[in-house]
Amino acid sequence: TGFTDVQTITFPQPCYPSGWWSATMARKGKLFGDIRSGQALGEMRYYSTEIHRAAQVLPPFLRRLVDS
Repeated sequence: TGFTDVQTITFPQPCYPSGWWSATMARKGKLFGDIRSGQALGEMRYYSTEIHRAAQVLPPFLRRLVDS
């Protein structure tokens, strides 16, 4: 399909049916690691480059399952 990078993100979903959910993102032309720095976006109360990168990290229990 021509995607340069594909990544699955996971998140806890605290409503019915609860548990761990996932979403898959795909990007054409660049990798997901190529993001704008927080300085280019201006001062924000929650979002930062570090928050953005952290959202793409799998929790340890899921990383072990993926690696096995």
